Amino acid sequence: VAAAPAAVRADPKGKLIHETWDAAYLDGNKAGYVHTTVHEHERDGKKVLHTNVALNLTLKRFKDTLIANMERATDETPDGTVLGVRMTQTLGQQQVMVLPGTVQGKQLHVKVEGKYQMDKKIPWDDQVVGLYREHHIFKEKQAKPGDQFSYLHYEPMINGIVTIQVAVKDFEEVMVCPLKRKLLRAQAVPEMFVKPGLPAD
Repeated sequence: VAAAPAAVRADPKGKLIHETWDAAYLDGNKAGYVHTTVHEHERDGKKVLHTNVALNLTLKRFKDTLIANMERATDETPDGTVLGVRMTQTLGQQQVMVLPGTVQGKQLHVKVEGKYQMDKKIPWDDQVVGLYREHHIFKEKQAKPGDQFSYLHYEPMINGIVTIQVAVKDFEEVMVCPLKRKLLRAQAVPEMFVKPGLPAD
């Protein structure tokens, strides 16, 4: 397990300003949950918003039960500037990979120690949307049926930036604990990620 750089810590001190629990479903069956927290704290006299999204899934594979855990986090300023990123992934029993990254100008410095080592700098774009802003982007865009927009997103699984294409559909009635509510449907699809030299299909 690697120690994270100063930009993003696993358990930051600060005031809890937002928290949600969401159920995760696979093939219509409840498979786990998503727990989102936002803490507000100060760094060098400036306000920083630390957002952590924890995914927990229980999966069946033949006769075995597998538990998958992954946490993603970003530190960003209230105006949406991302300062750092972090991913913690459970790979197996007593095997945890921590991927911390610090934004340094036009680069993201990712350094992982331990069994899964990495020390890499990738190009960074200051238009990348952090987890806090992503949570509010539909309100920010005042999204309505028929709208389309895109935004940049850092994906730690590929250690790269992808474009998310969003298409806002129409309102529909869905069951939510156990009330029926009218919600706006939207599809957010990442662009195809292709490594240099590989075919697109």
